[in-house]
Amino acid sequence: MVNKLSTKSQQYIFDRSYLGIYELTGKDSLDLLNRLSSNKVDDLNINHGDSTILTNNKGRVIDVITLFQLGSKTLMFTSKNNSQEVIDWIDTYTFIEDISLVNINSEFNLITLIGDNWTEHLIQKPTIDKFTCESLEIDGSSCLIMRTDPTGHIGYDLLVPANKKEDIINSLSKVKPNIEILNDYQYDYIRINEGIPRLDREINDDFNPWEINLNYLINMNKGCYIGQEVILRLNTYEKVQKFLKKLSIKLEDHKHNTKIKFADDDIGIITSVDNTNKIALGVINKKYCEIGKTYQLVDQNSESIGTAEILETELPNSIA
Repeated sequence: MVNKLSTKSQQYIFDRSYLGIYELTGKDSLDLLNRLSSNKVDDLNINHGDSTILTNNKGRVIDVITLFQLGSKTLMFTSKNNSQEVIDWIDTYTFIEDISLVNINSEFNLITLIGDNWTEHLIQKPTIDKFTCESLEIDGSSCLIMRTDPTGHIGYDLLVPANKKEDIINSLSKVKPNIEILNDYQYDYIRINEGIPRLDREINDDFNPWEINLNYLINMNKGCYIGQEVILRLNTYEKVQKFLKKLSIKLEDHKHNTKIKFADDDIGIITSVDNTNKIALGVINKKYCEIGKTYQLVDQNSESIGTAEILETELPNSIA
């Protein structure tokens, strides 16, 4: 079992090749994405990146994409199983712009490295700044290391040749003793215990960015983008009605429609549960977000299946 506290000192390897990986070229690439998303990305320096939210005209989340500007091209990463929706959305608003998007998942894979000290082993540096990247070689293969902090602590994404992925994972696992290769359940355990949203759980068009702790990716001073008017109005007039919270739960059996209830009122929904059934994430009506409060959990038939207590914790500025 992965210990939550160990993410600050332990080193882990996780295969995130399920993310969509695209190569963008054309002089209008960043300008177009800047006009379609919440963060300012049209002025990224070479070997720098950032994440930004694609929102629909109702201000709801389509996906969070991450970009790295490499000079003649830009890398774009989309969430798991969401590449086509992102590409279709971009195509909808592409008219005469000079932009080309090519899926390169068949050529490159993504390995996530959790914990500090990785750069000391790989590029002989204590660390690199968040959202910067550097080229390197691993066992003769050209790779790219990008600091993205995907679990809320120092962490990196490593772009590697697809046909060398297994060899590189094996090599990295031997860099020092006790490096652990995570499976999906273990990575999700870390994500939930750190309070980090993920596509198809928290990140979806049921919610706007304010509700799922993505406000750090909203640039309040940039020009217009799809959904901007709704997103800014929600903040300006304090109309955000619910928030993502980390919960301590006692749960018999989690199903996707587990609701949070107070008296006869539905006040929220459970979005993620770790594999111990002890920690969860949920989106809760702001009226009921007081730390320490305990509420009932019910299934789709309104049968009681457990309780949830709101924990005192500040959620990190990260996405999984």
